[in-house]
Amino acid sequence: QTIGGDFDIFINNAGVYKYVKPLETLEGEWDEIIDTNLKGLYFMMQQEVSYLLSVNRKGKIINITSIAGIQTGFNPYSASKWGANDLTRGLAKQLAPKGIIINAIAPGVALTDINRELKDEAGDNEYYPVHRTGRFTKVEEVAELAAFLASNAANNIVGQIIAIDGGWTLI
Repeated sequence: QTIGGDFDIFINNAGVYKYVKPLETLEGEWDEIIDTNLKGLYFMMQQEVSYLLSVNRKGKIINITSIAGIQTGFNPYSASKWGANDLTRGLAKQLAPKGIIINAIAPGVALTDINRELKDEAGDNEYYPVHRTGRFTKVEEVAELAAFLASNAANNIVGQIIAIDGGWTLI
């Protein structure tokens, strides 16, 4: 089904996370995570780009990925987020000349439903020692970065994966 209406900004934020032991991952677990986080993103972007091209409109696509796609990992979640980052960069490179700007935001650990256990444990406490800032990434920070990337101030930011992780991924 195609997208209709007057849209020029798309934010793709669907994802699933399930901890699986690297050498004990079942095929069904792999498929569930890859199908949602990578295959789903691929086909959403395909529809979004098809729509923008069909109405000859410039636009922005912002993918919410994860720092798991920046760090190394041997699990389906990391593989799906590496793939999401690659799709972001690959399509951005092809479509920037047509005025379709694509970027991604890669949050660190944020207190969202995907981290339900941490959210329940933390309550209102923002402390998180893994991030160099000593706190969780706030969902408001991710939203504000998305608003910036959707704005005209970010028209020349193309194909970037912007980590918002309190410095966790710094080498």
